[in-house]
Amino acid sequence: MKLYNKKVILLILSATVIRCLIAGSIEFGNDEAYYWVYSQQLQWNYFDHPPMVAFMIRLFTFNLYLQQYELMVRLGSVICSAFATYFIFKTVETIHSSRAGFFAAILYTTSLYSSLLAGVFVLPDSPQMFFWTASLYVLSKIINAKRINFSRWKSINEWLLFGLFTGLTFMSKIHGVFLWSGLAFYIIFFKRVWFKNPALYISILICFIITIPFFWWNFQNDFITYLYHSQRVEVHSVSFNSTSFLREIFGEIFYNNPVNFIITLLAVLQFFKTRAFTSKPYFTVSLLIALPMIGLLIGIAMFNDTLPHWSGPAYVTLIPLSAIYLEEQFPNTGIIPGLLKWSSGLFIFIIIAGVFVINFYPGTLSNKKELNNYGSGDVTLDMYGWNKAATIFDSVCKANVEKNIMHADAPIICNKWFPASHIEYYIARPLHKELIGLGTLNDLHQFEWLNYNRYKQGDLKEAWCMVPSNYSCNVQEEYGKNFTEIASIGTFPVYRNGMVARYFSIYYLKGFTGTVPCIK
Repeated sequence: MKLYNKKVILLILSATVIRCLIAGSIEFGNDEAYYWVYSQQLQWNYFDHPPMVAFMIRLFTFNLYLQQYELMVRLGSVICSAFATYFIFKTVETIHSSRAGFFAAILYTTSLYSSLLAGVFVLPDSPQMFFWTASLYVLSKIINAKRINFSRWKSINEWLLFGLFTGLTFMSKIHGVFLWSGLAFYIIFFKRVWFKNPALYISILICFIITIPFFWWNFQNDFITYLYHSQRVEVHSVSFNSTSFLREIFGEIFYNNPVNFIITLLAVLQFFKTRAFTSKPYFTVSLLIALPMIGLLIGIAMFNDTLPHWSGPAYVTLIPLSAIYLEEQFPNTGIIPGLLKWSSGLFIFIIIAGVFVINFYPGTLSNKKELNNYGSGDVTLDMYGWNKAATIFDSVCKANVEKNIMHADAPIICNKWFPASHIEYYIARPLHKELIGLGTLNDLHQFEWLNYNRYKQGDLKEAWCMVPSNYSCNVQEEYGKNFTEIASIGTFPVYRNGMVARYFSIYYLKGFTGTVPCIK
């Protein structure tokens, strides 16, 4: 037991070092920069998600004191991933063995979703995985108990912890509802005696109390988070969407590591073949948590666009089943199954290749080479070139201020949340400029709340606008109704490894006559 504990600790430390190196070597992606924006104004909920990711950023940047470093903004994700790996290990150790727990830790570490997307990048999934895996660990202890003792404090304490962790999972991302729905199905079909346990209802109450701020904020804001996500998953047409469906299927396979996916598939098939629903209760409840989530998302993907990482928590929930399947198939103590070696090798290759392409690929991966859409579709550009763009903007800004063309305190405007988030972090923040969103709520998202604290009626008279070519915008058409004068200052290239990766166009706008969208 101690041997595998040491191996897991060594695995976690090694993975943490690698994650820190990645976190400090690439710029933020669109979503990361946007979730950093959350941290600038703490709320009980945000347009898209609950608040835990913002709290996490505040905590690990020491209340934004070190927010200028990508590593520090991402540090919370790295730490959450380290703890989540250990929780997965302890879960499997509780229900089976330390060796199987070690295999589970490897599976978690080699999953692109859990180890990279949620383990390095700043996403709501990062704190979610901490609390999700903590919930699974507590649930394993509840289910592993030989019998229910209503008077035993430890048993009651585990239920209280489950309520706490599931509530905090929900406050990270609304996926947390699947933990309770899966447990509810398990109790109804296999453990109806648990309905007599008062601790179950106290656990539910604790979870509900924790999520009250989420519901209260949505009540005050017309349930905008619910409406936004319901529009994303609502079936708009009964016609089969092959593109979305295939993206969901292959995305799930890729994000969870193709080798790990095969192991999981074999483990699930083996479980149903043996029909061990009552003899292996933890497996049963984990399947009741995971499979409905996977099935629901695949069903939605048949008709509407989805994102494959949404199913990530489901595959994490199935890791214990996969790890124990491997341990039973390869019982020779001390030998790591070849499948895990292949999984680790593939994971390392993808990580190295990804970082190399982002930082060193010459030019752009896109075939769009016209000036107004240069680099469009190249996702690697989301994480490259923003610091270089900031240097360009700073020099252009100073030159125009010196010529008295613009005032030094003129803000930057943007009409979409994704370029706005990058411009906010890499340009507006270090140059001490305000960024104001001008557009619709569905385009600006959280920036309408930021506008309320940044803009006073009549203050906006002139502004800068910076447009990356891979997210092109017709500035005259977009802002012509709101400004009396719009002029182009120039279009400037940003290079990657000696070749043009994309262009940035800079404009100044004067005579604002419109209205800034604000939400209190």
